[in-house]
Amino acid sequence: MDEVDVNDSSEPTTSDTAGLGAPATGSERRRSVTDGVRRFRGWLIGIVVVAIAGTVTGWLQDGFRRVPEIVFGSDSSSPHPGRKVFTAGENPIVVYSGPSDQLDAYQGVTSLVTPSPVFLRCSLRGAPVGEKMNPLWYFVETRGAGSSAKGWVTDHWLNTGTGRSLTPSCLGNIADPTVGSGVPNGSAGPFAVIVDEGSALAVRKAPTPSSASVGTLERGDIVVLVCSVASDSVNPAPRALGPAASNAEWDRIEKPIAGWIPDSNVGSNSPSSVAPSCPS
Repeated sequence: MDEVDVNDSSEPTTSDTAGLGAPATGSERRRSVTDGVRRFRGWLIGIVVVAIAGTVTGWLQDGFRRVPEIVFGSDSSSPHPGRKVFTAGENPIVVYSGPSDQLDAYQGVTSLVTPSPVFLRCSLRGAPVGEKMNPLWYFVETRGAGSSAKGWVTDHWLNTGTGRSLTPSCLGNIADPTVGSGVPNGSAGPFAVIVDEGSALAVRKAPTPSSASVGTLERGDIVVLVCSVASDSVNPAPRALGPAASNAEWDRIEKPIAGWIPDSNVGSNSPSSVAPSCPS
């Protein structure tokens, strides 16, 4: 038997240990422990990152329902994608068939629980709402689980963060308006035409009821005002507006037909024309 030096502290060579299943050396054990610590640390960091991301996402989602923040987006299934905002204030929010909560002619289409997302298509001036008498109304599209609705919501009950319109003006008819250009303003509108059901409103060549007709407008058609003039005879307002809306003024319009219409049929919610006086 060869003599073994028990005081020899040298590491075994590869040739000494090959195929013998020798125990790991000290450096190998240290490397193994270090690798394990690194793996554990990476796993722990991953869990922390996921937890933080989930918390921040929850804060953001909750924040959009409480802070007056505009959420930009569109609904790809809608033919008129628009800006997405949330309703705010009272519950429920009523979606109307026209830009007023005061006319019997405009019925509630649906109601929304705050906060509900809506897509803004376009806007016009309608009945003022709230303590600030906000006259801005949006045509909106709502989409829920298996259902959708379209109609008008006052800006007063929308969380837009601004009193200015976020969309272009509406054109066409309030039943399903198209997107125009520019934004609504107090003197030009646009405004909805109010006529009695089953009636049409003649657009005149001059500001008198005897002037030749150049076209007709239906209930809910959207008009843009240019200027106004006073006449000698009072034009009776439609039943939906009541006698208080009757006046003797005529508005010159440029859309959808160029001509003149009685101011009594313009849904400006003013006892007289809001358009500037026409130059003489």
